[in-house]
Amino acid sequence: MVKKSANKVKSIQLLLLVLVAITAINIGARFFYYRLDLTAEKRYTLTPSTKKALANLDDYVYIKCYLEGDFPSGFKQLQVATHEMLDELVSVGGKKIQYDFINPTAGTDIVKKEELRKQLESKGINPININLQGEDNVKEQIIYPWCVVTYKEKEIPVFLLNQQMGKSSSEQLSNSEALLEYNLMDAIHRITRTVRKKVAISEGNGELSDAQINDFVTTLNQDYDVARVNIQHLLLIPKQVDVLIIPKPTLAFPETEKFKIDQYIMNGGKVIWLLDKMDADIDSLRRQKEYIAPDYPLNLDDQLFTYGVRINPNLIQDAQCAPLPMVTGYLNNQPQTNFFPWMFFPVVIPDGDHPIVKNMDAILTLFASSIDTVANKGIKKTILMHSSPESRVVYSPALISLRLLKMQPQKSYFSKPNQAMAVLLEGEFQSVFENRMAPETMQVMDSLHIQFKAKSDANKMVVIADGDLIKNPLGKKAMDYPCGYYPFTKQTFSNKLFLLNAVEFLTDEQGVIAARGKEVRLRLLDRTKVKEEKGKWRLINLALPIILLLVAGLLIHFLRERKYR
Repeated sequence: MVKKSANKVKSIQLLLLVLVAITAINIGARFFYYRLDLTAEKRYTLTPSTKKALANLDDYVYIKCYLEGDFPSGFKQLQVATHEMLDELVSVGGKKIQYDFINPTAGTDIVKKEELRKQLESKGINPININLQGEDNVKEQIIYPWCVVTYKEKEIPVFLLNQQMGKSSSEQLSNSEALLEYNLMDAIHRITRTVRKKVAISEGNGELSDAQINDFVTTLNQDYDVARVNIQHLLLIPKQVDVLIIPKPTLAFPETEKFKIDQYIMNGGKVIWLLDKMDADIDSLRRQKEYIAPDYPLNLDDQLFTYGVRINPNLIQDAQCAPLPMVTGYLNNQPQTNFFPWMFFPVVIPDGDHPIVKNMDAILTLFASSIDTVANKGIKKTILMHSSPESRVVYSPALISLRLLKMQPQKSYFSKPNQAMAVLLEGEFQSVFENRMAPETMQVMDSLHIQFKAKSDANKMVVIADGDLIKNPLGKKAMDYPCGYYPFTKQTFSNKLFLLNAVEFLTDEQGVIAARGKEVRLRLLDRTKVKEEKGKWRLINLALPIILLLVAGLLIHFLRERKYR
């Protein structure tokens, strides 16, 4: 009896000890917060730049998310991922990050829903329509995959759905999940920053006009101070200029201007070169059905070669291209037009992992050339854009003829696959003017107390072998088409996003754009294999548990019989 009483006391003590331990763990969890990310790609781990930005917030950031409602599985997954990402931001930013989910299509009051729709539309927030296949009919559903980030009476809408040409809906939704951190943090970074970076766009060497780059400049002006500059009129390019953009020059650069650009780079300046190597233009084909495209005498080959690249005197032809309309006949005196692939207009679908192009939609190029990288020590070269596996090059002097529209080339025709068209250069650049400066120039620099620099510190630049990438087509009204718009198919490509990402990468000191490199892997079932092995796995799922239960029952019966025999 005494032994039984002692065992009872020990049991009570053990129970009390467990209760005290659980209570202590719960109290400690209120003061010591810790999250463990067990995913292989660390999808719930925020980048260091995100944590730093959230820790430095000086006021409240309110995020209103309209991705709320009864959605199909794919959008439901994006909705859950958005909830989880916002929870992660709150876990780091604390009370300074607040969010709410709103269903803009809920309720029965039609007037209120229409008012909300107009209010959202005025902010540039438009819904998407998806068709749901029911048993007897197709149902249309309206979804708002948007968030609005508000900070000190300023707000920025954020589109959460990453749409990509040639990608399945599941891949697009997966990539949208991967970009959640970047999209939200990019908006927070833009709305909270107090210092605006300065971007200069060159002119004076036959560059694109203000009207031709209006859309890109208008968008750039939202977050940067932008100005056109004539390098010839400057003594030196000011160090205060964070990025210099050179948009499709057509005239040769004199040595004095090359020197100014070179020293700007040596002193830390960033440059985006948008260069056409050959004088090819679609307007020339409107006047004549074929012509020979000559080279542009830009006088920049030696400078770019020293920095690490060479733009070749050729034009890329690609089977993955935009179409061109062509009159194929007449019906009742009315011209009949059909579209044919125009191989001089390659459509680039970026597949790189660099944050500038990660998960980006297609980019349209017009008469682009290929780029070769040069073996330079200390210079890292990253290919941002390249042609498709079915591409070739036409060397100068190149014949451009509308007869190509009627061609159906064989696969052997495309002998130069994956030609580089845009390259990011990073490292310490050598000056092209080292050991070749005239004594008179040195004397002038000494008199102005300007020191020549032969090598830069760690720096970066982007070289693009297509000057038209930044261009917006002009319609009846000047400046009425966006950058990357292709008027023949009425499609807008991701040219502007590519250039904005390049500017952001070159000026981003906090590294927010690094979040674009995150990856969320798809772990989808192989549909073909599932169909082929469906019967086998059904049998395993149904029969195996029953067999295991029978074996376990027989084993228990055998052990009991053996024990009590």
